[in-house]
Amino acid sequence: MVAYVARLASGSYTDSDVKAFYIDKRFDFGPFIREVGDFIAHPKRDKGNSFDVAIRHYSQLAMFQRYQGTDKTPLNPIGDCEWWLKRYLNQKLESYPPLELKKYLEMSKSDLKRKINSWFPSKERFPKRIEALNPFEFIDIVNFFAKQMELNPAFQADKVKAELKDALRVTGLASVCTDDFLMATATLLNGAKVKLAEGVSASISIGVTEQRCTKVPVGDPKLLASGGVPAIIHPDGPLEIMITTDTPKGHNLVDVTATLLNTEIDTEPYIDRSLIRRSHGQSPQLSLKQNLQFNSRATPKITAC
Repeated sequence: MVAYVARLASGSYTDSDVKAFYIDKRFDFGPFIREVGDFIAHPKRDKGNSFDVAIRHYSQLAMFQRYQGTDKTPLNPIGDCEWWLKRYLNQKLESYPPLELKKYLEMSKSDLKRKINSWFPSKERFPKRIEALNPFEFIDIVNFFAKQMELNPAFQADKVKAELKDALRVTGLASVCTDDFLMATATLLNGAKVKLAEGVSASISIGVTEQRCTKVPVGDPKLLASGGVPAIIHPDGPLEIMITTDTPKGHNLVDVTATLLNTEIDTEPYIDRSLIRRSHGQSPQLSLKQNLQFNSRATPKITAC
């Protein structure tokens, strides 16, 4: 039996064993295992679901800031364009059902895709010149796509857990707790990098964006101690795996953070209490932007290293 498999089967394993699993099995199962395995094998990624999510969120926010916000500039149908424009249009296209595109733009999805691609004569991955010869058609399509932002996570917790559970079962590791395995996975991804284009990059982090609250009855002494807020805010909640862009200052764009996966696993049983930070006047927070390690036999299982 492979050493890492033996340790996983025994129930006494670390994030190094989980890392070995992803590298060994990344081509054998579903999209989440492939994505994590690729991240481990190639820490600076330029493709995959995380890359696509980073581009999608970044381009939508950039579209708003550059062309729809208070300081908007005109989006010209012919001339130089932003490096992300073609990817933005194609990703927006894929987010709509064919019937809705036909109804509002009077084009089939396949015809619309050919139309969009025809606007960019360069075969570069991120072309920076557009030639939309029919400006009215161009504006109609862009305005339709820009009406709403689509900011869905790359992965859904139920699907990820089902994929991991099946993969562990097939590997003879049905006894491994899926939640433990996913929390170990989160520690592996924490700090990974994604290279986008034109100096824009993104990094993976883990954290809690929806902190758990405990309501305090009116009149309870703890209410006054909490600053008059009728709840005690805890540092814990469901752990999220997130991606945040890092844009050069010269681009004049605000960076964006997007959720890759909400694990739906509460952090309190897993995270070392020494990682809680308390700032004056603010609720306590988990400080997880640092090197972390996972040990299935430790209490707690996730600590700084």
